[in-house]
Amino acid sequence: MRKLSLIALVAAFAAAPSFALVGVGGHWAPNFGASVGGKTQNFTMAGQEFTFAREEASIDNGFGLKLWLDVPFIPLNVEATANFQGGTYGATVTTPTGKELPMKADLGFPLLGDAEPLFGMMSVDLSLAWRALDLSLAVIGLQAYVGGGPSMIYATKPMDKKMAEAMVDAVYGAAAAPGADEKAQAKAMQKALEKAYGDNESGFGGHALVGVRAKLLFFSVYANGKYHFGGLPKGVDNGFTLELGGGLGI
Repeated sequence: MRKLSLIALVAAFAAAPSFALVGVGGHWAPNFGASVGGKTQNFTMAGQEFTFAREEASIDNGFGLKLWLDVPFIPLNVEATANFQGGTYGATVTTPTGKELPMKADLGFPLLGDAEPLFGMMSVDLSLAWRALDLSLAVIGLQAYVGGGPSMIYATKPMDKKMAEAMVDAVYGAAAAPGADEKAQAKAMQKALEKAYGDNESGFGGHALVGVRAKLLFFSVYANGKYHFGGLPKGVDNGFTLELGGGLGI
């Protein structure tokens, strides 16, 4: 009797989905359709009129990390994901004399050097998904799932008129100093941009999820599609994130 019970228990686990595991992986995470909107604004300082202009930018580069749990005997998956995405855009300030000051500086990012403004964001997603399809054997399997959940988004603020005013104030302040030159102006601009990048925003939103995952022994590959809503700074539009990657599970 005890032997039959053991055989039945082993058979039950063998029949259970092979995705009943904890896994960790990494992925490429481009964001299609997400963008920073363009903008043109005039502002006055010391009785003179300046113009701030920001180009539209796509947020199509990114990577991410994922931790997942496939609940045994119940067709539910739990995922925790962190995606890092961003893109650069052009921004300028036009002086009353018609001279354009590009809003770019060396902010210490490796290999970039003197770079245009960078918009960056990190989305942290907690997903609960129903396994709509689960074809699993002992060492190989395929599943498809749909779901969603809450998202927390951290992002840099896009350059705006307020930041342009701070930059103009810093540059013209440096230019007016005794012995000032272009090097002093560049240093003043860099400090103004560093301050702007340090002013980040966070927001709470959500996401919908559709995905597939294939497994062979302890290695899994997956493709997830996510649409985020809410949580981004004003002037930034949400898009469709594609997560393509793989990882290991036990």
